[in-house]
Amino acid sequence: MSDPVQDRRAEKARQLRQKKRTALLMLVFAAALFVVGSLLQGRVSHWSVGLLIAMSEAAMIGGLADWFAVVALFRHPMGQRWIPHTAIIPAKKDAIGSNLAHFISDHFLGTEQVIAKLRDLQPAERLSRYVNDPQANARLGDLSLRVFPHLVRLLDSPQLHHFVQRTAIDRLARLDIATVAAQALELLTRDRRHAGLLDNVLVFLHSKLESDELRQEITARVGDSMWKILKWAQVDDLVADRITERILNALRTLLAEMIEDPEHPMRQRIDDEMLAFVERLRHDGDTRAHIEQLRDTLLANPALADYLQGLWRQFLQWIETDTALGTESTLREHVVRTVSAFGSNLAEDAAMRQWLDTQIEALVDPALGRYRESIRRFIVERVERWPADELTSELELSIGADLQYVRYNGTVIGALIGGVLYGLMKWLESLSGL
Repeated sequence: MSDPVQDRRAEKARQLRQKKRTALLMLVFAAALFVVGSLLQGRVSHWSVGLLIAMSEAAMIGGLADWFAVVALFRHPMGQRWIPHTAIIPAKKDAIGSNLAHFISDHFLGTEQVIAKLRDLQPAERLSRYVNDPQANARLGDLSLRVFPHLVRLLDSPQLHHFVQRTAIDRLARLDIATVAAQALELLTRDRRHAGLLDNVLVFLHSKLESDELRQEITARVGDSMWKILKWAQVDDLVADRITERILNALRTLLAEMIEDPEHPMRQRIDDEMLAFVERLRHDGDTRAHIEQLRDTLLANPALADYLQGLWRQFLQWIETDTALGTESTLREHVVRTVSAFGSNLAEDAAMRQWLDTQIEALVDPALGRYRESIRRFIVERVERWPADELTSELELSIGADLQYVRYNGTVIGALIGGVLYGLMKWLESLSGL
């Protein structure tokens, strides 16, 4: 199988050789005309011979001068190192790399230029049009069918499982879980943020106290604890039912009061207990040691790792089975439906599209400043490490073929200038003869 890079290099080298050959043939042709004209000059007195000599001579001068200029960029002409200002690229390699890095960074990666291009592109609008296309959605769904099986095979690797498990256990073993729990509880209780959650819990408990199942369960348990004399008199069910009713009424009343009164003493006591528990988590050595012991016991239990690994394998197996269904895949359908819904909402919400564009610009702006200098340094360092002869060869292959047009033009324009000068001299001679 051929290498595209080597194929491109070979094609560039072929074009360079062909154009060098053409430029040389033009120069040889001009020299041949000069020789022919010089031989005819003593034998033929026609003005055309003088014009031929003038044009061919100027063509040789122009062609040779431009040959020298082109060659001097890459090497010393004819290997003569004493000629000043030759082999410019090898001699100025590092300076060229630095100037190139500054040019790219300032003119292609400048913040104003990139942001202006982003605004012209309107990325949110383009994204909206793309995800609104049913065919694009289908392609994304098909892509998920190709990607997820590879992802499953990657995630199902025993090496990866072992690495993730070892890393997770190591990190959790060093985690100050008591402090983390204290921070979480403190965030939950700050400015009484937990009040809404407590209200929901109280309402849930109040509703449960109304259920017949709970009433029967309490009655049965109370009945089992009745004195034998009450059971002998067969009044245990009646007494148990009365006791249950009193218990439930008291609990319902308490919960209703706590729901209606945010400043209820019992709610205040719950708040105080939570705050006290946070303080114990932060500063009480026994509490912190107990939490750490629970953590270590949990991590050391192999059943936990087996359970989590089992869940993970079931999840991966479901993905593999589902993606094998092709267009009937639930996962594919979910991807298509999600992307389609996102596209429809984005197309209808101009403010959201504008927000997305603004966020993209906000991400690009600091990234440019952070990576621009890295790109600049990379170019400078890459050129500095590049051997001069190799860099020169690559540049000559890239632009050398086009530079041969300079030689073409030098030969042709030189001939034309030589003809114009010859005609001008003849005209002046004719004026002086008058």
